[in-house]
Amino acid sequence: MTATTLALALVLAAQAEGGPAASLPEADLRRRVEAYLGVIDRPIPEEAWRSLGPGAVPVLEEIVRSRTASWRRSNALLALAVLGGERAEAVLLEAARDGSAPWSVRAAAVRGAGHLLPPERALAALRPALERDAD
Repeated sequence: MTATTLALALVLAAQAEGGPAASLPEADLRRRVEAYLGVIDRPIPEEAWRSLGPGAVPVLEEIVRSRTASWRRSNALLALAVLGGERAEAVLLEAARDGSAPWSVRAAAVRGAGHLLPPERALAALRPALERDAD
């Protein structure tokens, strides 16, 4: 089964269950996150990320901090922006300010923070990082 087929099957299963996957055991939640991040030929719908609930935030945060492939980290940051919450906001802003992170990761963090935060807060929180970032 390809990663795309698996991810789409998981999306449909979550929708059929009629609610967030917050009650899933951590291992199942982690498998869903990994399946979604493994899809490379199309974006995962925001509804699919939301169906995982706030329990996915620590899993995504771990991936962002893991120093794995930058495209996985970038996609994890964008998923955090969809899920929202204080922890997701903190991870996004930290990644945006991380001068040692690849440009694509920092750019995804800025984009995610812009999606999650009201414009005034996003501008205030990101201005220092954007002004000193040579890229």
